[in-house]
Formats: sequence, structure tokens, C-alpha cells
Amino acid sequence: MFPNQDYHRKVNAEKKWLLANLPGYSRWYRFLLFWPGSDQLLDSLFVDPAWKGGDLAINESNEQMRQVFTQAMLSQITDLSLIDKVIPKYPPFGKRMLQDNGAWLQALQKTNVALVTDPINEITSVGINTNDQIDEFDVIILATGFKAQEFFSSIHIDGGTGAYHEIYGDAPESYLGITCNTLPNFFMTYGPGTNLAHAGSIIFNSECQVKYICTAIEHMLEHNLRSIRVKEEVLREYQVNLEARLDQMVWQHPKVSSWYQNAQGKVVTTSPWRLVEYWEWTNNFKPSDYEL
Repeated sequence: MFPNQDYHRKVNAEKKWLLANLPGYSRWYRFLLFWPGSDQLLDSLFVDPAWKGGDLAINESNEQMRQVFTQAMLSQITDLSLIDKVIPKYPPFGKRMLQDNGAWLQALQKTNVALVTDPINEITSVGINTNDQIDEFDVIILATGFKAQEFFSSIHIDGGTGAYHEIYGDAPESYLGITCNTLPNFFMTYGPGTNLAHAGSIIFNSECQVKYICTAIEHMLEHNLRSIRVKEEVLREYQVNLEARLDQMVWQHPKVSSWYQNAQGKVVTTSPWRLVEYWEWTNNFKPSDYEL
């Protein structure tokens, strides 16, 4: 968990006035949020091949963060039985980070709350069976089951070469996470490899994607084009670079298992790029990348 006492704190009237009225302030404030927590942070998420400090970190700065985050959690825990259950056994940023204002650990230590991490044997008519012990419940909320790696899981899409899911399954490929060569005249937002796991804002990425898509459509209209399809070699080069970069990063670490990965343990959802890199690429639509 990332310690942040301001998480969920209401924005005061003075700051709202500055954002609305002071020229340049909102852009400076956005940069202040994006750079330290995203592009600057990214360097610490690469695995150092020479690292000898154990498998709970991937480099020196990552280890320093692990110690800070761990101490922040330990300072909030009075129920010592929680320590083994809540202190991560994988490197920092390997999974989605919680913004920590103290609420989560405080909730776990309430008298009417129990954190059970034992494997579930079965769900019965009265409750959940773990280690041959049944905990009785009136209501069970299943908070998993998303098909994050299977893009468009509820939609049948065929671009003329076969159904999308039959081609890709849970290993989708794309160019910029926006288009693929099996689907002409098809664009997407929040596609493969564009989820942000190093802070930033998925809204920013989506804005970049929408601008790129609109530019492509404008080019089609201006030149009276009926079809646009990314070239196979363009997609392949991008995909090779994407996978090579992800292979160097914390999300692909052997101690990490997350929804970023598909059934083979390959990261397919998450972006390894700096925000400024992705902005530059999506701000520069190249007709030469496409079969028109």
C-alpha cells in the first residue's frame, strides 16, 4: 500500500479557485501528479539483473520502497495475526497498489471482521468451506471473475479472417493498443497493453487514443478511403518491442501473479511505456503505417 493521508480528502475551495482561475496552474498541477508518480517512477520498475537482495524486490530503489511501505503497514497493525496475511511476498508495484489513508487496515481490525486467506475447498448451501471448517454466510459477494485478458469477451467480432477470440484468446496483439491487422476499420480504446500500472491516468491514455482514432478517421474522410488496416510488419514490430520491454519489468516477475497476466503468465494488459512516449506516438498518426 502506498501511504497517502490525502486519499479521499476533499479538494478545498482555495485550490478549486486556483485551478479555475490561475493561468497555467492546472497544467502544472497535472504535471506534478503525473511525473513523480508515473514517468519518473518507471525506472524503478525494471528488474536489475545484478540485483542480489532477494526476490522481494527487483533493484535497490525498489527495495527501499518495499521497506517504507512495509513499515507504514506495520505501524498500523495491532492484531499481529494479520502480518503474514497482509504484508506482500512479492516486489512493490508487482500488483495494483492501494492508496492507503489508514482505512483498510483499520477495517480489518474491527471486532466484526475476519480476514481469511485459507484456500476455499467448496461453497456449500450454508457458507464457505476452508480447511474443512465452514463459515456460515447469508450473502457471498464474488468480487473476481473478470476476463481482463480476453478483450471484447462479450462481443463477437470478425474482420473477415476469423472471430477475434478464436484468433487471439487471452493473448491479444495490437498496434498501440488501438487497432490490429485482423480487423480493418476497427479502433479501440483501453486495448491490449494500455492499462496503467505505474500511476498516471487511464483517462489520459484514453484521450491519446481518441485523438489518434479521430485523426485516422479524418484521414479516411479527406481521401475518400473505404478501408484502413494496420500493416502486419508495423504491428509485429510494435508487439515485439512491447513484449521485450514487459519481460524486463516487475509485472513479469516470477513472484508476481496478477490479472495483468494471461493463463501462461504473460502480461497482456499493462503498458510499460512512459506517458510522454505514448503521447508522442498517438499524437503522430502515420498513414504509411496502414494499408489504405
